[in-house]
Amino acid sequence: KLDFYLSHYKANPEALREEDEVTLYRYSSCPYCGKVTTFLDYYHIPYKKVEVEPMFKSQISSHGYSKVPQLRVGGKDGPLMVDSDYIVSHLAPIVGADLNLPGVQQWRVWAKEVFVRHIVLNINKSLSDAYQGYAYIDSFEDIPRANKWFLKIVGAPVMYMVAQTVTKKRLQRSDPNYNADRAVDEGLLLEVERWMKEGVADSPFHGGDEPSLADLEVRGILHAMQGHIVYQQLLEDCPSLRDWLQRVDSRMSSEK
Repeated sequence: KLDFYLSHYKANPEALREEDEVTLYRYSSCPYCGKVTTFLDYYHIPYKKVEVEPMFKSQISSHGYSKVPQLRVGGKDGPLMVDSDYIVSHLAPIVGADLNLPGVQQWRVWAKEVFVRHIVLNINKSLSDAYQGYAYIDSFEDIPRANKWFLKIVGAPVMYMVAQTVTKKRLQRSDPNYNADRAVDEGLLLEVERWMKEGVADSPFHGGDEPSLADLEVRGILHAMQGHIVYQQLLEDCPSLRDWLQRVDSRMSSEK
């Protein structure tokens, strides 16, 4: 069923931009969801957002898959696409995004395997920081108050423990430059500076004069952090990142 819809969109790309065609199930603070959100926004694909309550996940409990993002295409009865890399990689050819631009795949892997994990360590470097990471949930009135409290009281300690155990081990495997003795905020800043120096380099964007998929995915990850102190500190400590982010944001509403 999914292959049918993807073939249909490839033959008629504008069908993907019809109202009520696409629904995104997400957490607002999920960096992987941010990648998909930025991709859809940049290519002007209209979509309905469904905020998933992170603990009980009732919004996706019938889907047979418990992680986000999930993208339903083809209207309310259409098939689901899961995993941010899968979603972007399968929609990219339909909207004309170049998956084979030099460096794109390298930096997409870096964003997923290294950058996101440094962010997770920073957002969850203490129990109070982990608790703050769930503050966004208060803005969603359709999520019961009891669920919000349960999420903060139970979810924050869980995420803190996951960051200190699972995330650190995975980062050690995926990043040969990772130093467990270095302060987590210093490690994140070094990675951001590396992106600006090696990824963006002397161009306005990694993609040159226009954002590439790597630009969009790094922007999406950062966008999911908005409102968190880690996001604000990064922009203060790395002015070149702030300027690059403003350039990408300025392209978000332009015609493609």
